[in-house]
Amino acid sequence: MKNSRKVIIGVLICLNVGLLGALVHLNTTPAYAQPFRTTDYVVVTSKVASGWDALCVIDLEKQKLVIWKWDKTKKRLVALGGRDLPRDFKVRRPSR
Repeated sequence: MKNSRKVIIGVLICLNVGLLGALVHLNTTPAYAQPFRTTDYVVVTSKVASGWDALCVIDLEKQKLVIWKWDKTKKRLVALGGRDLPRDFKVRRPSR
């Protein structure tokens, strides 16, 4: 009887040490530990025609604008066109 109690206590101590180790490991490496990247996009919705909505996406790094519309028959976004913003506004791009 005394030996079985010692075995049970030993197993419970090992289990607690294992659970404590897992808890410490999970707290030191959380799921959100990946560094967040700042977004370089601006997204705006607009109307392009009667009954048609569009999604305007501006890539700030490349300084380009792309307009997408929802194709109801294909059920997907379709690119309507794009623009090179510095050329349209005649702005020099900063040298890197």
